Amino acid sequence: MYARYFGDASKPPILFIHDSYGDASVSNETLPAGGPSVNSMYFEYGMAEQLAEKGNGFFVVVYDQRGQGRSDEAASKDYTYKQYADDINALIKVYHLQNDQHTINLTIVGHSHGGVIALKYDEMNPGIAKKIILLDTPLDVFQTLNSIETNCQNRYTTSKEPNKIDVMKSSINTLSTESTSQKDRAVIATHLFSEA
Repeated sequence: MYARYFGDASKPPILFIHDSYGDASVSNETLPAGGPSVNSMYFEYGMAEQLAEKGNGFFVVVYDQRGQGRSDEAASKDYTYKQYADDINALIKVYHLQNDQHTINLTIVGHSHGGVIALKYDEMNPGIAKKIILLDTPLDVFQTLNSIETNCQNRYTTSKEPNKIDVMKSSINTLSTESTSQKDRAVIATHLFSEA
């Protein structure tokens, strides 16, 4: 798994979790403009070094999730929140972000789906992160989907495109099904967000 750090390891740690798209089979060409990214590069080259040097400084760790960006695919190719949490725990261990079973004031910064991963990580590992900062993260996915459904239904009714209402409702139902893969969820969500 690709990872990189900035700053002094004795400073308060920040772990950045980028947005995600599903798995390594998704090529850059299929990503919509402005949609989910596939690595931490924009944070790595835009903010990580500045945070490491800001004020008294931070110890900033960035990584590319398995199957995305510069990281290899997960062996099981099963991209689950458990897999994400295991990878975060491995990073905490490798970069010594935890001493004697307690963290050193760890802050996790999650962007979009990376924020959802941060929250799911915190559910599975309560108390490890002392702070979680969410950037452009939907806190209530179902409320977001309800808003999208209402907006699209109004637009499609006005434009007399009832077939699109059925497609949109089917997409939302698919997103709500547990057996839907992370990759399929990402593609469907991206389509819905672009329609809204």
